[in-house]
Amino acid sequence: MASTTIKSQGIRNTSWAEGELFTWHGAEFLFIPAMMVVGIVGNLLVFYIYHFRWTSNSVTLFKRMLAVLDLASLTLACPALLYLTARSRSSAFVATCIFTSFVALGTAIASSCVLVIIAVDRFLKLCLLRKTGVGPRLSKQLFAVSVIFACAINVPCVWIFGMSTIYYQNYHVQITYCFISNESKNTPIFLVYSALLVFVFITVSTVLVVLYYKIVKTLRDLSNKHDELKRRPSLATGTEALKKEKQSQVMRNSAMVFIAVTVVFFASYAPYFVTLVLSMTETSVEGAMSPAGKAFYDLAKLCPLVNNMANPFIYSFTSDRFRDEVKKMLTFKTCEKGFFRRRALSLGSRSQELSHFSDSRES
Repeated sequence: MASTTIKSQGIRNTSWAEGELFTWHGAEFLFIPAMMVVGIVGNLLVFYIYHFRWTSNSVTLFKRMLAVLDLASLTLACPALLYLTARSRSSAFVATCIFTSFVALGTAIASSCVLVIIAVDRFLKLCLLRKTGVGPRLSKQLFAVSVIFACAINVPCVWIFGMSTIYYQNYHVQITYCFISNESKNTPIFLVYSALLVFVFITVSTVLVVLYYKIVKTLRDLSNKHDELKRRPSLATGTEALKKEKQSQVMRNSAMVFIAVTVVFFASYAPYFVTLVLSMTETSVEGAMSPAGKAFYDLAKLCPLVNNMANPFIYSFTSDRFRDEVKKMLTFKTCEKGFFRRRALSLGSRSQELSHFSDSRES
């Protein structure tokens, strides 16, 4: 997450400026645009398919919410990050840095809140057997609250983020990048903001672990019951038994998809947290790196972008129907019935989830 200022000690740098820039920021210039293109195309496909091609239910609504947040990060934060990387001496550097940090952290917090909403919905349906779960209307309201909460909690970014520098002593090069400014470190507002972020992270992680533990346990119990029924042919062939098995299969598939989304979310942020701690405590480690070492270090900082583009791939791997819709779009078959013609809304989210069973391994 850096931009560049290159200086030499004693000897004036006469090499090609763009060559120097790419030497120290090549990983960023290659990785960020690639994630942007793949992520924007993928999330637009997700939003289009689940909004226009499929009838609406709680599962498609949750996926659209995550796609909107990922698109916000990719279209707002990533271009600004590229600008910071290329134009470290710009007069707009600090303002752009604050905006980038606000959007990136805001979408991350809002996404984590949406993951909690999804987990609660799956818990209500699977463990407490409530047909409506959270419900589409309440889900939309909670989504709006999550976005407002994420914006409110990130207001301190205005006073915390700014210009920071790292000096690479072996190469006599100084890199300027967007990070917590030196002036804001150890200030009360920074300490309070850090404590809030830690509290949110621990709370979200704990809630997700507890809920998904109960969900997985319930799914395991259901699987054992169905295995028992299969060993008793007289019960396994009954209409009611087959219906319950299909219902359990649908709920299991959708739950596993969202578990995968949650795991990828936290896994993508793990390398970033490591670099964050190192940047805050051991600046000498980064200063001793070579350009190649810095490239890997920058990729670790940019790992959260993987989360922004990963969900479309998860949906594609787990849903035959989603892949079929993508193929139809690529062959322009969607134009035959109207490209932006939306399917009729379903009367019940649970009944619609069950109707997808024959078309997909996941709804």
